[in-house]
Amino acid sequence: MTNSAHTVISNDCRLGATTPVISVISPVFKAKDILPELVRRLHDTLAELTEDYEIILVDDRSPDGDWEVIREICRTDDKVKGIRLSINCGQNKAIIAGMEAASGDFLIVMDCDLQEDVNSIRDLYAKIQEGYDVVLTKKKSREFGLLRNGITRVFYAILTFLTNSSFSFYNTGLLSIINSKVKDAMLQVNTKNWFYLPVLSQVGFNRTQIEVTHHKRFAGKSSYSFKKLYLHGINLILGHSVKLLHISIGLGLVFVFFALIWAAVLITVYFNGDPQSGYTSIMVALLLFTGLILSSIGVVGLYIGKIFEQAKNDPDYFIDQTLNFEK
Repeated sequence: MTNSAHTVISNDCRLGATTPVISVISPVFKAKDILPELVRRLHDTLAELTEDYEIILVDDRSPDGDWEVIREICRTDDKVKGIRLSINCGQNKAIIAGMEAASGDFLIVMDCDLQEDVNSIRDLYAKIQEGYDVVLTKKKSREFGLLRNGITRVFYAILTFLTNSSFSFYNTGLLSIINSKVKDAMLQVNTKNWFYLPVLSQVGFNRTQIEVTHHKRFAGKSSYSFKKLYLHGINLILGHSVKLLHISIGLGLVFVFFALIWAAVLITVYFNGDPQSGYTSIMVALLLFTGLILSSIGVVGLYIGKIFEQAKNDPDYFIDQTLNFEK
């Protein structure tokens, strides 16, 4: 990683006699009952593609004993590597930690809940061999209830619009494969609100998508509550777009437009009727200055937003422990 905002990884993560062709990165949180099955399926699939691969499990400081399971797996399997963050930082910071530790020519990023079919890795790897830099997965459907599917669709449609993403967040899964060139570019994006898919959209490169099946969670329940999804969306929008500020300016101009129309109406009424004294001037001033204030805040906010984006340079995460990297 060339930018100091991310470089807090321990030195033992770069020690290795060989460079794995494929690095699989999976952020882990409340998934202790899933991890053994996840690793088993990954071994079965990756072994068909290459002998040189590594599986990096990044424990986002899960409170449910995930690290103990990772430790036990790493004790008997040196192809599995573990990273434990010092504090819960969120899925995307865990992905950064895994990406910086990975040494493969190709990186596969995936959730740990097995909702995305591990067998799709074969198709991802075959597709990237055609010369693409990025291969994303498109979910055929989502295994949620009707209400949640509807809310999720609206939620991600708004996120896609506000962040100017070049692909839809609704049906694009985390499961994806990128080459080392794309990894290096993504890790150069220095923003506090770093999100894997938006950053992948930002850096560009030659990419394509394949369709995959979305399954129900293998075990347990998702840790994403409505509140977490809301905060996730706000952070994503503020970290990767200034469109909200442009909308603020637009709303201000709309207020000014209607204020002028309303002023004309009230002036006409004033000269042709007997309105309450002072009403005309108060309403015109209120609407006009409300619009001007919103416009001004939006313009100032654009500049503050740019300064804020450049000023942030704190580390995204700190690592508590690592496993099997020294081998």
